[in-house]
Amino acid sequence: MVNNTRASDVTGVLFLCFQRTWQYHQATFYSSLERAISGYPKTAETVEIRLRTGQLLNSKESTTRAAMSSPIRRYLPHLLVGLSISLIMVGAYAAVGFATTSQPKATWAVNPVTITFPATAGTGTKGDSFTCSPSTSGITLIAKASTSNVDLSVGPSSFASCSSSPDAVTLTAHCLVPAAQCRGTYSGLVQIRQPANYRNIPANLAVTIVVT
Repeated sequence: MVNNTRASDVTGVLFLCFQRTWQYHQATFYSSLERAISGYPKTAETVEIRLRTGQLLNSKESTTRAAMSSPIRRYLPHLLVGLSISLIMVGAYAAVGFATTSQPKATWAVNPVTITFPATAGTGTKGDSFTCSPSTSGITLIAKASTSNVDLSVGPSSFASCSSSPDAVTLTAHCLVPAAQCRGTYSGLVQIRQPANYRNIPANLAVTIVVT
């Protein structure tokens, strides 16, 4: 019984010595660490300065990005409107170019043409023909004279279609006034119209009327 008590006493003493020794070394370690850090203030300041510099750079970069993006955001609606207008104009020019390319054109066999007749006869005729490229349909011919002394007409005055095959017509000019008043030189033209598309098909036929 005495031996067990002494053993426990010895164990307690050893544990107490170990605890005090650990507390002493722990305090010494932290004291040494504090002296080491406080002994090198420049190093500590350098670390602190680097962190602040990094934060400052990040702040400057953020400010620069904001300054660069601000004009873009400000003018973005205007840029979009300008781009939309440009696209509309390009589309319109393309449509006009396509329409111009696909619009048919007429070619007369004789242009200009001259109709000559004596005033005593009162009437003169002349034949001609025309073709269309590309082919089209629903053609109407309209003849006009530049004076009220003479009437100019064309027949036939309409065609179901017009293509590379020539369509023959006859031009007729006749006096609307007495022979003595009808004599002279007049001008006229024949237009090719396409009523369904509300347009004229070039080119017009120029007509010269000579009444002798």
